[in-house]
Formats: sequence, C-alpha cells, structure tokens
Amino acid sequence: MKTRVLSLIVILPVVVGFVSVAGAAPPPPEGMQREHPGHPPEGMRPEHPERPPEGMPPEPHGPGPLEEMIEVGLHNNPDVRLAEIELQRAEAELMRVRQQVVRDITEIAHERMRCEREIDAIHAELGEVEEKVGRGELPEHELAEMHEALQDAHTGLASSEAALHYLLGVGPGMEPRGPRPETEMHPEGGEPQASPRPELPDHLRQALSAPCNVEFDEVPLAEVLMMISDRTGVNFIAGELGELPLSFHLSEVSFFDALIAVSELVGNEICFVVREYGLLVTHTERARMMPGAVIPPYIPYYGPPVPADRRPE
Repeated sequence: MKTRVLSLIVILPVVVGFVSVAGAAPPPPEGMQREHPGHPPEGMRPEHPERPPEGMPPEPHGPGPLEEMIEVGLHNNPDVRLAEIELQRAEAELMRVRQQVVRDITEIAHERMRCEREIDAIHAELGEVEEKVGRGELPEHELAEMHEALQDAHTGLASSEAALHYLLGVGPGMEPRGPRPETEMHPEGGEPQASPRPELPDHLRQALSAPCNVEFDEVPLAEVLMMISDRTGVNFIAGELGELPLSFHLSEVSFFDALIAVSELVGNEICFVVREYGLLVTHTERARMMPGAVIPPYIPYYGPPVPADRRPE
C-alpha cells in the first residue's frame, strides 16, 4: 500500500510538468526579439501605412499630406464643380451668340449692298426719265414714283448702316476695331508668347484670290470645300469636320475671304493650315500648336520655335 502511494506522488509532478511544457510557446532564436501579440514580425511590416484611395477623404485619425488634400479639394469641392458647369454653359452661350452675330452681319451686309445697287440703278435712269417727262413722253407720276423708290432705298440703306453699327459695336464716326491680336500677352502673367507665322504661299494666294459667288443652305463642309477645290485646284483634307453643316451666301468675294467666313461662321472653331498637299482643316486649338501659314491668318502659333531651315516657304 505504501509503495502505490509513493508511485502516484512521483508520477503526478512529471505529468504536471509535461502539460506546462506542451502549452508554452518555444523560445525565440537567439538574436531575435519577441514581438507583441497581434503584430506581424519585424521583417513583414509594410514600409508605408495604407493610404485611402484617391478622391476619398483621409481617415479620421489624421489629415493626409497637404498636396493630396488640395488636389482632392480642387476636384471634389462643390463650389469648384459648380463653377466648371457655369463655365461650360458660358462657353456654349458665347459660341451661340457668335454664330448669331455672324448670321446677322451677313444678312444686314447683303441688305445694304442691295440698297446701294438699287440707288445706283435709280440714279442711272432718273436723268433719262426726267428728260422724257419734260418732253411729255412720260407721265409725271412715273417720275414721282421713281423719287419715292429712291427715298425708300435711301431709308433702307440708312437702316442697314445703323444695324451694322450696332452689330459691329461702333458708333457713327468711329473706326471698328479688329480682333485683339492674341500675341499681346502679358509677360508678367506667365502666359505663352506667340511666334510669327509665315505668309500664305504665292501659289495658294493666287489660286484663292479669284472672286466667287456661293450660296449654301445646310450643306456639309466637305461639299463646300469640294466646290472650292474644283474652282481653285487647292486640295482640302477635312476628316470628321467635313460633316459640319453650313449655311451662308457670299457674292463678289475671293475664295480666301470665303474660307475666313467659313471659320468665323462657326465661331473660329476651325482653321485651315497650309501643308505640302494643300490645306488641312482642323480645330483651332490644334492649329495653335502647328507651324505654318493659316487661314484665318490671325490665328497665332504657340508651339516650339521652328528652325529657319525648316520653316515652310
């Protein structure tokens, strides 16, 4: 009986020690420090803390870098976004008003020319009618009717002149101002300076100097350019802009001026750039970075300077 008790006492400490050893974590190798529970090992920690995705506000525990906050604010701020929408609306309204002004000026200019031709025709016949009335070959009421028609033509001419003064933004006796040269930039403002463009090549100038009488009503630009190409021999490359519909009437103007009218009719949104194959029709913003002569000639060039030996003749 005593022997069994002693065996149980000896076995019990051995079992308790085995359980303690099995439940404890093995000691770290020599030279390595035990990490705090819940943290990854030293060599597995990320070098930089995770940042919120772009466009998301910083975490509540603290703001991000100043540059990131400014970028997010300029992109997401409701006042900035509202201002961008208002700017787009203003640009669309400006284009609409420009197109309407071009139509109104064209219409009034043609009305003025009609009145001038009518006045010249009446004056050319008036002397002969007066002589025939004096000899009794014509009744006097015909002379009175001619004077009345002459008065109406002068009234129409005066009305056209007044309307043109308003559309051009000038008063009587004032010289109209042309478009502000875009080369007049303010250096202190940091805006780019425009480089001079070459003159239109002689062969193109001569080909486009011929007078023309054209009238189009909702005709695609490609058809207009095809007609001009047939009459002048100048090649045009229009691409997707060829689908642009145009409506205008011009008489006794050069093809050069007709191309300027086409550009201004759409708010100077398109430009004709001189290339070796002819004229490239492109957006004006793109033409500002393309060297060479252009139509309209007042579109500036903002690209890198062109070496003298590579400038188009």
